[in-house]
Amino acid sequence: MEVQLGLQPRDGKWLTEIGSGVQEIRIAYSKEAYRVIYVARLANRIYVLHAFHKKAKKGIATPKEELDLATKRYKELVRSLRRN
Repeated sequence: MEVQLGLQPRDGKWLTEIGSGVQEIRIAYSKEAYRVIYVARLANRIYVLHAFHKKAKKGIATPKEELDLATKRYKELVRSLRRN
């Protein structure tokens, strides 16, 4: 809800290595970890680039393959928006 109102999420982290305005929300629930990578500063919309269940039990870093997928989707989104 905070994102929809233009506010920063409580558990948000900027992912500038993926692209401008990209953030990750980290969610902990019942000893499990979930992540949502999104961008909210393109065309006044919120675009979810990737959401996943983090399965690695050691370390808090987001796995590289998950970041790579979000990067690919961000680039596709930017290309798509430029065409329209």
